[in-house]
Amino acid sequence: MGGDDEDDLRPDIAAARRRMRLPTGVGRELRRLEWVLHDGETVERLASGIHGRGVGLLALTDQRLMFLRRRWLSQTLEDFPVARITSVQWHVSVMSGTITVFATGVKAEITNVQKDDGRELTERLQLNPCAIGCGTRGRRAAGRRDR
Repeated sequence: MGGDDEDDLRPDIAAARRRMRLPTGVGRELRRLEWVLHDGETVERLASGIHGRGVGLLALTDQRLMFLRRRWLSQTLEDFPVARITSVQWHVSVMSGTITVFATGVKAEITNVQKDDGRELTERLQLNPCAIGCGTRGRRAAGRRDR
C-alpha cells in the first residue's frame, strides 16, 4: 500500500500503518480492518505475521488483539479481548520474532513478526491498564519481553 492507498484508510488505521516497519503482504487485511472493528474501537498498533494457515495482520486496538487473514474467497478473524489476556510473550530470533498470547485457556502464536513491530505491539499491550489480568481480579501475569 502506498501513499494514495493510505488516504482510503481510517485515520487511526493509517497512523498505525505508518508506524509499521514491514507493512508488505497485508494490503487486503488493512483495507478490510475497518469493517471488523466494533463501534468506537481504535487501532493502536499493527504488525504482520504468520498464524495458522498463512500471513495476516495482527492488530492491537483499545479493546482487543486480533489476527485477520483475508484471501480471495475467505476471511479468518481470531480475536482476544484485552481483559481476557492472561499473558503475552515476545521471543526474538535473528530476523524476526514470535508473539505468544495466552487468553483464558487459549494459546496462540504469531510467528515471523518484524522485530520492532512485535516489540512495540507487545509492550503496548502490556502497558494497557486493562490488559493482562483485568478480567482476573487485577492479577497481572508476567509477560516476557526479550529484545
